[in-house]
Amino acid sequence: MVNVLGTIFKRQQAAPVSRNLEGLPKLFSEAQEVLYSVTTVFPFILFPDKLIIRRNHIDVVRGIFFASGESQRMLYSDIREMRVSHNPFFASIHFVLIGPPDIYISLKYMPKGGAMHAKRIISGLIECDRKKVDFSKYTNRELRAYLEEIGKTSE
Repeated sequence: MVNVLGTIFKRQQAAPVSRNLEGLPKLFSEAQEVLYSVTTVFPFILFPDKLIIRRNHIDVVRGIFFASGESQRMLYSDIREMRVSHNPFFASIHFVLIGPPDIYISLKYMPKGGAMHAKRIISGLIECDRKKVDFSKYTNRELRAYLEEIGKTSE
């Protein structure tokens, strides 16, 4: 006969849930802030695409048809490689994302100046993300200036 009085496993107490309600409005406002945005040129792309750069991620909004489209979100930590190819008038931005099958995202027929500006800002944000830099205390204007300088060093 087996007499079992208890278990040998100790039950651990659940970690207390943090209720940081002050951080939610700040996170909401940071998610809404646009650092830079560039749109593809209309006659060459019938339904223009848009690249929206935010503090924590990049949104690629693709125009599919009238008043319809799709949106893709990329985190800076997911970007393996970014390239910009250009001619005298237009540029294309190509992203390679980390994944078991590599994911490629391309935006073509962007204004050359806008694409080069976006590349510098994104390069700066990728570098800051890899170094775990906290830029929550900076305004958008200050942050753009710093990111462009950081991004210029990668050219």
